[in-house]
Amino acid sequence: MKRTLAIGDIHGCYEKLVKLLSNIDYNPGEDLLIFVGDYIDRGTESYLTIQLIKECVSKGAIALLGNHELMAINALEDDYYKSLWLYNGGQKTLDSYSYHKKYVKDDLEFFKSLPYCFENEKYIFVHAGLNPSELEERRKEDLVWIRDEWLNCNYNGKPCVFGHTPMKDIFISENGKQIGIDTGAFYYGKLSCIELPSMKIYQVK
Repeated sequence: MKRTLAIGDIHGCYEKLVKLLSNIDYNPGEDLLIFVGDYIDRGTESYLTIQLIKECVSKGAIALLGNHELMAINALEDDYYKSLWLYNGGQKTLDSYSYHKKYVKDDLEFFKSLPYCFENEKYIFVHAGLNPSELEERRKEDLVWIRDEWLNCNYNGKPCVFGHTPMKDIFISENGKQIGIDTGAFYYGKLSCIELPSMKIYQVK
């Protein structure tokens, strides 16, 4: 592999994803591409976004589970999660699938197949972060939901690339161990990718 490329939270911003993949000149045969979750909700093109993610995965990319995909899974079985999901942009996802209902079941199964974490020799990739008091256990709930404890801790382990918390630009802790790549594709209008180990940043608006 020549490059490791990690893309932040997309939230249904399909056109930005297409443009970003073009800008990074992604080559499935040579690059390791990792999506850190939250592909759906808030933006208007969740359906198209998921189809493109699935295509990339079929060619070797890795897609992690985000809390929004988890809410969509749980919404079918739990009224609390249904309300939570709709409150957090789920209606936009339902609207985008309104003409593609036959794909809902398959795409939910795709969500259920997604890993919570990916780790190689040099980096850890998760959606939300790591619980600093339970680094060895890595509870699934923390991997997709944690925020303040992770952002405010003095983490000094293997560099961890994460999304979940939208920021106006790529976040890199002082020691370089925490790398936040959710730059608010929906909120701030910017979708980002970081190339590792060069730390080169690609962004589209």
